[in-house]
Amino acid sequence: MPGLKTFGNLLTYTKQRLGIENNESIQDSELRTLVNLSMASLDELLVNTYEEYHMSNYLAVVGTQPSAEGPQNMISTPPDFFKLRGVDFGSPGMWITIFSFNFPQRNYFNNPYSNMWANYGNQVQRKVRVVDQQIMIEPMNLSSGQYQVWYTPQFTWLVEDTDKIPYDMDTESWIEYVVALTGEKVYQKLLLPVDQWTAQKAYYEDKARNNSKNRMSMGPQTVCNVRNRSRSTVNNRGGFGI
Repeated sequence: MPGLKTFGNLLTYTKQRLGIENNESIQDSELRTLVNLSMASLDELLVNTYEEYHMSNYLAVVGTQPSAEGPQNMISTPPDFFKLRGVDFGSPGMWITIFSFNFPQRNYFNNPYSNMWANYGNQVQRKVRVVDQQIMIEPMNLSSGQYQVWYTPQFTWLVEDTDKIPYDMDTESWIEYVVALTGEKVYQKLLLPVDQWTAQKAYYEDKARNNSKNRMSMGPQTVCNVRNRSRSTVNNRGGFGI
């Protein structure tokens, strides 16, 4: 939205839209908190609708011995971790995608025979799952090596008036959703009718969802097997859901 590039701009616009420029019941510190909460809500809406809306990644090395952070087959998540989006095994230029497993399957391949099977191409044995604040890799006896972790970060609160509004929120629908959600909270505190803000929130939420889910407009979505690439029955692995 033109002219609303910083946190200070957004705070001023929010006060104007809500008609609270001179209202002493809503302190500046409280309004900053409410606007940040509304932006965090918007961020969650965006990344739940289109999960690759923004991502971060990092490299991690798993050894052969337990560490102070836990068992050897665990990778710690960073402080801003929100969602795991993908894990690769190998090295730059030679990454292999690692798929997920269900928690009851955590020891499925953790047996003396797991090293007998190929660990490359379509028969990748390693699988991952988020457990508490860590990423578990199974089977444990194949977990050592280098990994690249892709994740959705949490929303970072804005503090200073000069802090930039995230570029993926700098649109009319995004800004108006934040204003409407903040207005709903402010008017509840002031014991004023919130109907107009609730209606506007629903309208702009729908626009935000539609815009974000269509961010990738190159073609229709397709079904992807995220458990196992192969339809092979080797070692009782049957493809989908295994």
